[in-house]
Formats: sequence, C-alpha cells, structure tokens
Amino acid sequence: MFLVLFTLLGRLGFLQIGRHDLFLKKAARQVYCSCALEAPRGTLADARGKLLALDLPVFDLHCYVQGPLSRKRGGALGLLRDLERVLLPDRKLSPREKERILRLLREGEARAAKGKKKLDRVLVRGIQAAASLESLRSPSFLRKWIPAGLTLRKRYTRVYPLGREGGPLVGAIFATARGPHYLGLETLCRKGGPLAPLPPCRLDLARWGLLGRYLVSPPRFTRPAGTARISLDGGIQSLLSGILAREAARVKPKWAAALVMDPRNGRILALASWPFFDPNRPGDLKASPLEGRRNHALESRFPPGSTMKSFIVAAALQEGLVRPGEIVDCSWNVADGWRIPGCRRTIHDDHRLEPSRVPLEEVIVQSSNIGAVKIGRMFRAERYVAWLERFGLDRKTDLPLPGEAAPDFRKVRRLPANQANFLRWDGPSISHGYAIGLSLAGLATAYCALVNGGFKVRPFLLEEITDPRRGRKLFRPARPVRILSPGVARTMRSILGRVVSEEKGTAYSMAGPLGRKLLGGKTGTSFMRVGGKRRYWAVFVGFAPRENPRYLAAAVFYKENTRRFYGGSNAGPTVRDILLGLLEREKAQ
Repeated sequence: MFLVLFTLLGRLGFLQIGRHDLFLKKAARQVYCSCALEAPRGTLADARGKLLALDLPVFDLHCYVQGPLSRKRGGALGLLRDLERVLLPDRKLSPREKERILRLLREGEARAAKGKKKLDRVLVRGIQAAASLESLRSPSFLRKWIPAGLTLRKRYTRVYPLGREGGPLVGAIFATARGPHYLGLETLCRKGGPLAPLPPCRLDLARWGLLGRYLVSPPRFTRPAGTARISLDGGIQSLLSGILAREAARVKPKWAAALVMDPRNGRILALASWPFFDPNRPGDLKASPLEGRRNHALESRFPPGSTMKSFIVAAALQEGLVRPGEIVDCSWNVADGWRIPGCRRTIHDDHRLEPSRVPLEEVIVQSSNIGAVKIGRMFRAERYVAWLERFGLDRKTDLPLPGEAAPDFRKVRRLPANQANFLRWDGPSISHGYAIGLSLAGLATAYCALVNGGFKVRPFLLEEITDPRRGRKLFRPARPVRILSPGVARTMRSILGRVVSEEKGTAYSMAGPLGRKLLGGKTGTSFMRVGGKRRYWAVFVGFAPRENPRYLAAAVFYKENTRRFYGGSNAGPTVRDILLGLLEREKAQ
C-alpha cells in the first residue's frame, strides 16, 4: 500500500514539474477563443426600495465554426430549424434573423474549408427563457452540432422598471462612437462611480471532450456592485408624469417640465421633463435629437416672470421698506402704463388695477408689474443684490444630475456699479422677472423659504450609497438656514394663498372649488422675441396644504409663436392636479 502511494506521488510530481511546460502548451492549443465577461452594474432604488435601474442577465448564443456542418442533419438549414424549435419558448425568429444566422454559418464553413482564421460570431442575442437555455445546454444538442462550436455566454442588460415615466431623471446608458453615453442618475455608473461595474473577467473557451464544452477559467466577481437609494417616490413620479403628459397634449408646448419637493427639507420627491423618452430603448435615444433627451427642469433656463415678485416683496418686508397693508400706487401715468421717472421706459401691466392704489398684498395677488417695480426701486442696489443671493437665486442646486444650467445672474451682479441702471433699466426688469434666467429646480428651491416658515433649504436627491470600494455613505439634507422672520414668512404664505383663493387672484379661475381651499401659489408669464421668434414661458409654483405645506410643486411650459400664453391657464392646472392628487393619495394611505 505504501509503495503504491509512493509511486503515485512520484508520478504526480513528475507530471507537475517535469512536464509542466508541455501540458501548458497543450492547454493553450485547446483554447480557441478568449473574451471578456462584463460584470453587472449597481442598482438604483427609490425611497421605498422600489428598483429604478438594474442589470438583468441574458445570454447570447455564439458560434465558432470549425468545419463543415453535417449534411445528414441538413447542414446550416438543419441547425437553423433546430434553433427555431429550441428558441420558441423565448421568441420567434424574424426573417431577418434567420437570414443573418444562415449567412454567418455558411461564411464560417467557407472560412474553415479554406483554412482561414476562424471567427467568433453572435448568432442569437438576449435569450432569457429558461426552457430555451436548458435545451441549448443539453448534451444531445451540443453533440449533434459539434462543428458549429456553439456556446452560451452571459451578459447583462440594463432595465428601467419606470420606463418613460422616469426617463430624464433616472437616465439611461447608450453606446456612441466615442463610447458609452450616460444620462441622468446613470452617471453614477461611470468609471470610478459608486455604481460602476467591477473590471471584466477573462473567459477562455476550449475544446473539451465530445461536447465541445468550455470553461477553462470560470469567471468570478469577488465583490458585489454598489447600490444607491434616492429620495424619489415612485408613486409620486408616476402621478407627476401622467399629469404632465396629459397637460402637454392639451397645451402642445415645445417642451415642459415639472417637479415635486418637500419644502421643509428640500427632498426631491418627483421630477419629470417632457417630451419623455424610454430608457429601455437605447436605439431610439441614440437617434433622437438632443432636445428629446434634455432634462428641462435643470438644463433649461427661462425668465421667471411674475414669480419673481414674491422675492421682491418678501425682501422689502424683511428690510422694513414696506409694511403689510401699506398702500402701493399702481396707477398709469401714460396711455399704456407707467413711465419710469428720468427715462423714456414704460412698465406695462396686463390690465389696469381698479382702484389703482391698492394694499401691498394686491401687488402679488393681482400680479402688478408697476407695483413690483416701485417696491424694487425702494432698495439700494447692494441690498437688492444681497437679497437675491440670500434666496439662493445665484447658485446651482448641485443635484447629482449632469448638465445643470447655472443661473443667468450677470445683469444682477452689475447693478451695484450703476445706481441709475438699477433704478431705470435692469433693476425694474429684474423686479418683474426679466434680465435674469433660472432653472425650474432653482426657482422651486428658492420658493421653499416663502412657504416653510422662512428657512432656506438645499435640495437633495441622493440618500444612501453603498460602494464595495468605499463602504456605505449616508446623505442628510443640509440644515435649513433662517432668512425670513416668522412674521414675514406667515405674511408671504397668506398672500400666496390669496392668489388662488380670491376672485381677483391670477390663479383663481384655474384652481377650482377644492383648490381654492387647500392650495397657494404664484403664476408667472414671460415673453421674449429672439431671432424673429416669439418665445413664451408659462410658470406656476404652488404648495399644499396652505397652512402647513408638505408639498411644493412647480411646472413650466415653453411655446413659440403663440399669443396669450399665461402661467395660470397653462402651467397652473398641472400643479393643481399634482397637489390635489398628492393630498388624495395621503388620505388613501
């Protein structure tokens, strides 16, 4: 017994040491193809744990034709018939797919007959059905078609359960000539990002026995991919997207955007941009124009229009320049408006206020451009600019989304250098929402301070990231900073409620009976003539419930070459339906 064991150990040692190089060469000759097997990317989930983006495994059927296929079994046509039968649980092959499979098989046979270099080609992509995979792996099928060199290889495809509803926010990944292109939150999958896949593993395919099976080096990924959780609520996102799509069909804008956030802490609950795109169809994304892939809630700037008046009045109240109930003269001194003293510029109101001398609150309720300009002219330029910066109108939101447009704050910053310009030209323009450009996310964030008791918040979207390379990281909202006194904040919330509840308010007609009781907000309309085009933006920022707001929603619609395109009648119904839908959803839960 000892002698037998000693002999076996000696033989093993001889093979391992003395014949090591010989067997390595034999193994290398058996390997006929090497490829890289990609690792899965990380997963993205909403605040409730519902998956928004994940990698699902699929299988591709490859061929490496090593010689002529058996004529007794029908050759290439026989293999095609067998593949049709085996793949039937997964899908039915199209005529184009059949033609391609035949061409690849016959090309492989021709190359093998001429002794040319054999090619590894994909016959069928994206096989998922378990029955089809089991049949393709069966020894009888592989033994029947040994010369075809058939192998199944796993890869991962990115799936987005929200589909079109989450397009611009969740994003997508699609291939371009310069490599993969990332949209939305899928930028977290870039190289070095927390959701980036691990390095690919090498897979060697070798002839082995009668079945032509492989694996010389089975792939192993030692660490799982990362995960990310965001503040988005999938149910609110579906509600928002459905309402925005319906209203876009009614208004017919060139583009539109809407969002919902919590004004108390800045959490983004939903965000949508129209026109939508389906991230599950990357081919359509690659062919679509840039406008169709843009997230207009962050990437597009617009003049905020009358929504700007709320900041001017709030700052004037905080500075003590005006008091609640103080009379403001909104009368016209020329036929079509109010001419600014010392220059030939005229400020126009959409309608003449009756009476022309109104309490301060009516400047916002009835949206008087003349009243807002007169209040703005009470400031010194330095204090005026300081207040706009205090509301955060000069900064990006810094949400983890690509392409955010910085505010157009150039003319605002030039105001302190020229007091005459502040009083006559750029200052009056800014006071009623021109000469400044904001994104919808930036405007909505600034409005939070007007409705949450006077606290400036920073918007946030990422809540948690688990990265196998760096560990777990939790994100918390920045601590709110008080910028308005409680009294001024209550006054502003009351005024914005009257915009919706009072008959003279610019949002009264669109609010409906229930909206007049529960909602508050401000309309905004802006117009510019650029390159012969008449450009209109209709804006509405609203909140609910009126006394203790838990939701703030904003919407913007952009249209060209139209007339009478107002925030109340075009963007207002979108925000109204979103906020009332959220309150109804709370009751149902």
